[in-house]
Amino acid sequence: MKHATTVVPSHELFVSFGVEDTILGNKENNFYVPLPKNADYGMVMAIGYYIIGKIQKSQHHWFKENLVAYTERANKLFKTGIKPIVE
Repeated sequence: MKHATTVVPSHELFVSFGVEDTILGNKENNFYVPLPKNADYGMVMAIGYYIIGKIQKSQHHWFKENLVAYTERANKLFKTGIKPIVE
């Protein structure tokens, strides 16, 4: 199954946690999130979900608008029966 990034075509944003990225993407498309030295997996996940939620909330609802059409295309392509809403 394809990842959700194929649902909405857009420019890439590179988010790095704890280490500034100097390799991927353009500098204006990089977002560095510093982490405390004692950061563990749970902290990184919590910060990541928080940041992603803020980004999604600030944008138009492209994902929501395109999800049904995407799942229809994916079902035809992969001969599956996924639903756009998890029941």
